[in-house]
Amino acid sequence: MKKIFLNIFSIIIFFPSHLSAIDVEDLQIEEGFQISVFAEDLDSPRQMVEGSEGTIFVAERNGQIVALKDSDNNGQADSKIIIAKNLSYSTGISFFDGDIYFSEISKIWKIEDIEEFLNKQYSSNEMPKKILFVDNLPEDTWHGWKWLKHDEEGGLYFNVGAPCNICLSDNPQYASILKFKDGELAYVAKGVRNSVGFDFHPITKKLFFY
Repeated sequence: MKKIFLNIFSIIIFFPSHLSAIDVEDLQIEEGFQISVFAEDLDSPRQMVEGSEGTIFVAERNGQIVALKDSDNNGQADSKIIIAKNLSYSTGISFFDGDIYFSEISKIWKIEDIEEFLNKQYSSNEMPKKILFVDNLPEDTWHGWKWLKHDEEGGLYFNVGAPCNICLSDNPQYASILKFKDGELAYVAKGVRNSVGFDFHPITKKLFFY
């Protein structure tokens, strides 16, 4: 049920800005399902993930990573907490083993035990410590936005898009999907101009991307 909720939520928040005022009552859904707005006033949300305690983490492309909490379990977020800001194209986000991972163009960061931090008395002046996890990635913004996803063993997958529409580059990281684990990068796929999402098949564990 949570996966269905997240998929529907992602559809709502990814509507183009000119459709931001759409009435959810106008959406056609299958009989037996309901749809409602979970959170509003998000600035260019690109990817989101659910924490182990139900917190929804959203990567806003404007440079912020936010945590949405539904404290009274009424199906609507009642708090929006900024956990990282002043980032460059912060589009990718993944959660694994209590830690949150998020991307910039040329870097990937992590915050350890993020929900433990959020459960403490929160101060608007306090920000959790972010740790540099991957760096030395290409700095081109064209197709440089990341999508992040962990496998079950903790390997972190992410894309590096081509720096143009049709070109060749001396840097082999361009136009690829990479895996980072135990301090090493490995190539998962090459010739991928610009993946904007991927996931693992629940049974075969094969990686599918688009």
